[in-house]
Amino acid sequence: MKKIFLTLSTVFIAAIIVYMPQSAKASEDFELPRFYNADNQEIFPYNQKEYAEKVNAIFNGGEDLKSNLLSTVYSIPKYYDDFGPGSFTNFVWIRKGKLYKNPLYVNVERINRTTGLAIYYYNSGNSYEGKTVFPKYGNIWHAATVDYLPRGKSYKFKLVSESGELAQVKQGEVGYNN
Repeated sequence: MKKIFLTLSTVFIAAIIVYMPQSAKASEDFELPRFYNADNQEIFPYNQKEYAEKVNAIFNGGEDLKSNLLSTVYSIPKYYDDFGPGSFTNFVWIRKGKLYKNPLYVNVERINRTTGLAIYYYNSGNSYEGKTVFPKYGNIWHAATVDYLPRGKSYKFKLVSESGELAQVKQGEVGYNN
């Protein structure tokens, strides 16, 4: 009887050790980026469910939206502008500061896990409008959903390494509606 108890105890402890790191990692994957307004005060334009639905729609190319009524949560962009790789310790403008009217998102595929990787938003008059700061851990693909910005205006985006660490980006995309 002692042998069975010891065996079950060992299996139970091993299961806890094996599954504990996975559940911690899963919570990292769902960590929301932090959004800030022009005064650098943190804002909360989306709850976790809304953000997850928007990001899922972005990375599934809007297929979810075409098949159901998620369009109340997220609209499909008419235009997409891809950008390529880059490395920086300070910042780099996306497409050299190109303006995008009615942007819905900016997504980025990073190569390394830089602390403080952010996307800053500027309006057509070069005024700072806010930023999205991505968590260090979690997914390699990140989406800065910016459909909460006022519509009918144009914005440009800057990739920033707030920590000064080398940030390496493989590629990205801006989804917008002109």
